[in-house]
Amino acid sequence: MVNKDSSTEKTELSDILAEKISAAIDNCGANRLLRWENRKNKRYYELFAGTDLLGQAFLLRVWGSMKTKQGGEKREFLDLNEIINKAKDITKARARHGYELVSV
Repeated sequence: MVNKDSSTEKTELSDILAEKISAAIDNCGANRLLRWENRKNKRYYELFAGTDLLGQAFLLRVWGSMKTKQGGEKREFLDLNEIINKAKDITKARARHGYELVSV
């Protein structure tokens, strides 16, 4: 198996993320983009994108505990480029906080 350097992996994830966001915006409703888990703290963080019934694009963040029903969510209405940039920023923040990407 060939080891990839960190910058190549980040570029590939950015490309995949942009494609998934574009596809999600074309569909009505929320489509899961990414899921992270922090197994040490038993926490999760998910990112969804889509459009509402009026055709507005949104980014939905959902977080919580894997042990309890506690958690929260935040929905932001943004344009496509803003969603892509925000998703990239969130990806960096999750890594800094010890979360592992478990699904793309």
